[in-house]
Amino acid sequence: MKCQICSLREASAHLIRIVHGKKEDYYLCDQCLNFQKDIINLNMNFDLNVKDFISGLFTEMVKVGKKEQNNLKIICSECGTTFEEFTKTGKLGCSKCYNTFKNKLVVLLKKIQGNIKHNGKVPKRTGGEIKRKREIESLEAEMSQEILKQNFEKAAIIRDKLKEIRKEEN
Repeated sequence: MKCQICSLREASAHLIRIVHGKKEDYYLCDQCLNFQKDIINLNMNFDLNVKDFISGLFTEMVKVGKKEQNNLKIICSECGTTFEEFTKTGKLGCSKCYNTFKNKLVVLLKKIQGNIKHNGKVPKRTGGEIKRKREIESLEAEMSQEILKQNFEKAAIIRDKLKEIRKEEN
């Protein structure tokens, strides 16, 4: 692949930049990479730990209004961990904390990962069955939504797709 800046040399570096939740890929040669160091800021300090990372995200997200301060005082009934403690330490106290702080954690996960559902990677050679299961689950959910909206024509089309996929399985 050619360098995206000069288009003369082969790219030797792949940089990924996420801006407002959108991923941008850059493929650069060594020379263009050296010219772009100041712009891309490759000299970042990577001695960041999880506590500082999560704390930094919440510092940016949480405003100092009275309503936001009350949200920081949410307490887990199981272990007594407050949401404010979590924002400072980056650690939850117990498994019940996930449900107690669910609304806030969803915001954090969306900010970090861009999504709240982890799909993982699927192996190319053996991933066919997993992909089919995911597609079936997705179509079933979509069909249910269409039925709830009383859009029965679209639901019937999705039902037919599901029948086709299931027929291919057997």
